[in-house]
Amino acid sequence: AKDDNCIYEEFEKARKTNDVNVRSVELATMQDQAKAAADRLQTGEHQKHEEATEKAKAEHEALAKKIDPRGCSKKPEGEERTLCFVQGCFDKGGHSYAESLKGLTGQDYKSGKWSIGKGKGKASKVTLQIRAGDGQPHDASWEVTAGENINMQPLDIDANNISRDYNACNK
Repeated sequence: AKDDNCIYEEFEKARKTNDVNVRSVELATMQDQAKAAADRLQTGEHQKHEEATEKAKAEHEALAKKIDPRGCSKKPEGEERTLCFVQGCFDKGGHSYAESLKGLTGQDYKSGKWSIGKGKGKASKVTLQIRAGDGQPHDASWEVTAGENINMQPLDIDANNISRDYNACNK
């Protein structure tokens, strides 16, 4: 019936019977068919396993990209990694916040460079420049402690507003 499972199982049962010696000639004629069926079954199971493994890997990669879209966790621990995480949360929000300041001040603000420096203790101070042509700076700064988890505390009103209203990590 071209049923590989049936061919293989019945051949194995026949090999384990008490009268296997009497049937040895008959079994020998079926051995090639049973081996081919076993190979097809093994290849099919192997292929199913490979497909399941690839699917799980793709799902894991998609989840990792969603959690860490910039790939910050792949960077070595240090300032570059810390800055990467903070930018991931606040970069787009910082640009939006800078644009929103025109309604409050009447001036066009733009977000600029990110910088990182020494903070209190083991923390770093991460700052986003927010400037207008001739207006008051609205730089936003956070105190950031990075380790197994990352803790970002706003140090000024601008960072607080960005953290509260424009934080991509809280969405």
